[in-house]
Amino acid sequence: MSFLKKQKIVIVRLGCIFTLGIIIILSIWQFFGKKFIHFQIQRIAQKYQFSVFYSEIISFSPFKFKLQDVIFQAPHFKIQGKVEFLTVELDKIALLKGNLRPQKIESGKITLTYLKVPEFSSSKIDPSKNSLDLWIEKIGNFSVDKLFWILSKLPSNFQFSSLSLQEAHQKEWIKIFEVRKEDKYLVGKAQLENKNLKWQLYLENYAGKLILACKDTLALPLAKHSLQYYADSTILEYQLHHKKWITFHLRLQNAAFYHKRLNKKFLFFKTLWLEAQLKQFTHQGYGLDSCSKLVINTIPFFIQCKLGHTSLCLNVQTPFVGAQQWLNALPQGAFETLEGMQLKGKLQFALELEHFYQKPADFHFDANLKAQNLYLQKMGATNLAAINGSFSYTPIHSTQVRTIHNEKNFTPLEEVSPFLVPAVLTAEDPAFFYHKGFIMESIKESILENLKVGYFKRGGSTISMQLVKNVFLSPEKTIARKLEEMLLVWLIENMNLVPKKRMLEVYLNIIEWGPNIYGIGEAAYFYFAKSPIELLPEECIFLALIIPFPRYFHYQFDKEGKLHESHQDFFELLATKIQKQTNLDENYFRDIGPHKVILRGPAKYYLKNKIFTKEEILEFEQENF
Repeated sequence: MSFLKKQKIVIVRLGCIFTLGIIIILSIWQFFGKKFIHFQIQRIAQKYQFSVFYSEIISFSPFKFKLQDVIFQAPHFKIQGKVEFLTVELDKIALLKGNLRPQKIESGKITLTYLKVPEFSSSKIDPSKNSLDLWIEKIGNFSVDKLFWILSKLPSNFQFSSLSLQEAHQKEWIKIFEVRKEDKYLVGKAQLENKNLKWQLYLENYAGKLILACKDTLALPLAKHSLQYYADSTILEYQLHHKKWITFHLRLQNAAFYHKRLNKKFLFFKTLWLEAQLKQFTHQGYGLDSCSKLVINTIPFFIQCKLGHTSLCLNVQTPFVGAQQWLNALPQGAFETLEGMQLKGKLQFALELEHFYQKPADFHFDANLKAQNLYLQKMGATNLAAINGSFSYTPIHSTQVRTIHNEKNFTPLEEVSPFLVPAVLTAEDPAFFYHKGFIMESIKESILENLKVGYFKRGGSTISMQLVKNVFLSPEKTIARKLEEMLLVWLIENMNLVPKKRMLEVYLNIIEWGPNIYGIGEAAYFYFAKSPIELLPEECIFLALIIPFPRYFHYQFDKEGKLHESHQDFFELLATKIQKQTNLDENYFRDIGPHKVILRGPAKYYLKNKIFTKEEILEFEQENF
């Protein structure tokens, strides 16, 4: 026998032995693997006190398996279906970790398929999509008519209990302890953080009613921090029309809300009433049609909104309503400066917003409060015209009340360097003498910036808004405080309560220019050991530079105490504006720049001893709100 023939026989025998070995190993794996899976299923079932039945194991691996015709059964609760890599806790289902999709409903059984939601990673996220797009994707496949069809097919004796719902990474927030079907109604009871919740659905015409029987404070899992809420009565009714849109009727009586971004304390509303129609405008876009209306106390707001993958459109408008009715409708817990004010005339509010996520340049925003025959009958708790004379105020970053006397610690505009006013106006509010308290372009830019970062970073404040914030309001960075600030500015500007020149004069004398340094008199001495009238152009430009972050002025200097050269463009821009307004020779400003700023007052000693921390940098980044 030749050598090649012997070699072929050896190879064939080895192949047969190897194949037989693989078959034996697979057989052992199939036998013991199935036993192991069966043991694990029974152990889990015993732990959570429910029964598991299945016809066969279709396939399995150490970390994944498929079961055929699976039934999970417990008192008042039964699930049947094909399952892949299923982890079940009967009393807890993590809503955002997976979906239970109904396949069919039989008498006494519900057949579902569990689909695990893949976790997002930085490599999988499309950078062109913002958080709003991702949120729409999560709800985009929701089908209301399919849900009602499933509910209508439930057997007449259907009921279950002991089901807790939980958001991913959140504490348990709702527990359903009774659901049953009564004729054409599906009736349920639940607990939302130990508060009673009753609801019923009329399954034939796709209608429902939700009643929250709770007067205690309730925490709803919204955003990063819970929204706390309570009301004497809460009723939500809705109806699906021709399977195309849903009508909502939400009524709240004596309701109160608290969120750290909303207000520093609870906001109270006597009546909140929402009547809205929710439509699906595009494949995964939703919105409220023009018939939708929100009534806050007695003021109706007509709302139209479209929320899609590529854009957000919002239109809000009110009819002309009595000005006093507007004041009376403001929620309690905020707007305290306006309490007791009496107005005559009418007001109308309108807002338009259009945002294309991938085209920020096309962003459109316009808001307007119109008045008819408006005049002031009585000033409220705060005298908005007080700044025309001597007055007292508490600085934002201080607890000490300061009193401004025109004849003492006050610097009139005539005693201020002629370079300071054009420098400050150019840096902070170039159109101050021409607008009515607001610059719409600045507000648009601030909204875009806030949408981009996801929190209130920039406020778009004019000098009028900064003045009102410093004199009349507390330092809380909340939505209610910002709205109060804008309303006060509108009243002062549109009712001519304070002349523009006086507003600018007071502004320069009260704002913070450094750590515990208030007013231009203190600032001129602190930085340059001078009086305000002696300030040079470069010194005035420096003071205008630090207005947005006065407590962190030292951040603008290097270790040697020199102002950063990166501000050269800022200095040249303001120097040009100053030169045009003062008509001085251009040569006077030729060599102007950060290098000419030399600290001669107490600030130079503060600069040597101050250490800039990470916490200060974070606060510095949010300072403009």
